Amino acid sequence: MSNPFLANIPNPYLNISTYNEVVHQYHRKNKNNHEEVDELDPGCVMYKTDSARKTANELSEVSFTGLSSRPIKKMVDKSTFVHRFGNYYNGERPDLENLIPKQVETVLEVGTALGGFGKGVKKSRPDIHITGVEMNPVMAKTAEKYYDKFITAKFEEVQFNQAFDSIICGDIIEHLYNPWDVLKRMHKILKPGGNLIISIPNVGHWTVVADLLWGKFEYITVGLLCVTHIRWFTESSIRKALSDSGFEIELFERQQIPPTEEGKKFIRKMVRNKLGDEQSLLSSG
Repeated sequence: MSNPFLANIPNPYLNISTYNEVVHQYHRKNKNNHEEVDELDPGCVMYKTDSARKTANELSEVSFTGLSSRPIKKMVDKSTFVHRFGNYYNGERPDLENLIPKQVETVLEVGTALGGFGKGVKKSRPDIHITGVEMNPVMAKTAEKYYDKFITAKFEEVQFNQAFDSIICGDIIEHLYNPWDVLKRMHKILKPGGNLIISIPNVGHWTVVADLLWGKFEYITVGLLCVTHIRWFTESSIRKALSDSGFEIELFERQQIPPTEEGKKFIRKMVRNKLGDEQSLLSSG
């Protein structure tokens, strides 16, 4: 979510609607000439005719990298607003890592992706024995080096011969067909007094609510409306799912990203008309 060439973007954005809002603000602010189109094929790169006449110092190089491919270099006009999804599958998770109690000796991470969490834990808490489970064999091959023990399989199919002090589940259960059974299974393989550290997107976020009121539900590659999400939770429904699985909530934190200008107006209107809770509308996860 960044423009690598010019000033910072006006506001963070989480979906297509807010991306469009921010792009329009960006162009008004920078007074760029641009043409609006209804839709672009996501597989294409489009250049204006005059871009071909620009000199190299008027262009910037952007690198696009896939999960297992080498970077692909593209030259784009410096006035272009470029969206980058960032290091979604390989990023460390200090927000979850910092919640691991000091006395913990054994940790299980469910859904390691490329191993960013394990990498971070091994740097800050090398004394912890960490087991990783990842069903994607391509990601697992990269991730396994950061774990003391690694299992390439679906969590639901793994037979564990030990219990754990902590289980980490960072933005995973929304990708599962039966997250309720998974939560119950996690509870069973925790030691007495053990803990589950979990993060999950909130479908009650204002960006989703606003789009639904206009009949829109547009998936994106990663994030709140990730195309691979199968289940959806609000604060009340995840609290109930945890309680039904035998967990007691000791700490509940909310991720809140400053809304766009239109978002602020929407939230005020919803709250004023008693159609929504401000805290829930502001919480993306």
